[in-house]
Amino acid sequence: PDTPSGAISGKTGISYSYSTSTIDTDSDNVYYWFDWGDGSNSGWYGPHDSGYIINLSHTWEADGTYPLKVKAKDINGAESEWSDPLVVSMPKNKI
Repeated sequence: PDTPSGAISGKTGISYSYSTSTIDTDSDNVYYWFDWGDGSNSGWYGPHDSGYIINLSHTWEADGTYPLKVKAKDINGAESEWSDPLVVSMPKNKI
């Protein structure tokens, strides 16, 4: 899949939306799995048409830097490699 796109920095406790797409070589419908980089994931989301841009949201609860990545699998179970990561930073609030 394409590297996820969306905000690369933000504040904890706020939901941010990320999008990606992939094209299946056989035009099969595909599922997506987002790894949010904080120990949680989206689980398999779909199926969706090959090439369709999907959007999922996530809220980080702790300050840090998170490598957000995604993989896809088609309806026949053929699974992709992980996408390149989008590094998301949740900076600490300044006093």
